[in-house]
Amino acid sequence: MCLARIALVVVFGATFIILCSLFFSGRDGRDEAAMKMAAKNEVGQLANALSAYHGAYGKYPEGNQAAMIEALAGKNEKKVEFIKVQQKDLNAEKELADPWGTPYQIEFVPEGAPHVSSAGPNQKFDAVAGSDDIRSWSSP
Repeated sequence: MCLARIALVVVFGATFIILCSLFFSGRDGRDEAAMKMAAKNEVGQLANALSAYHGAYGKYPEGNQAAMIEALAGKNEKKVEFIKVQQKDLNAEKELADPWGTPYQIEFVPEGAPHVSSAGPNQKFDAVAGSDDIRSWSSP
């Protein structure tokens, strides 16, 4: 009887430790460095998908971020899928969100490729040097 109680306490303790480590190490158990790398990859893929869409249609997708993601994911005239989007990566408004849950920001500039950015770990878009934002372009 005593051994059964000890075993039960050990199992509950181990489960608690595992759950705490997942909670404190980031979304889905990923650490901060992995989340930054994922955001950097997603920013690049989204910028490339927007450029490919422009190459195919001579214009960028229109509308809010959710409408643009829909068009890039295949809901367009030719049913071309420029980017693979998983439901888990979309927020309630159907916007593509970074690993911290903030929707990616998309800006079209007069010259050059579209600018895509993640707010980064602090979940705020900062326009200052040393910001933790993750961008598809190089800042001057």
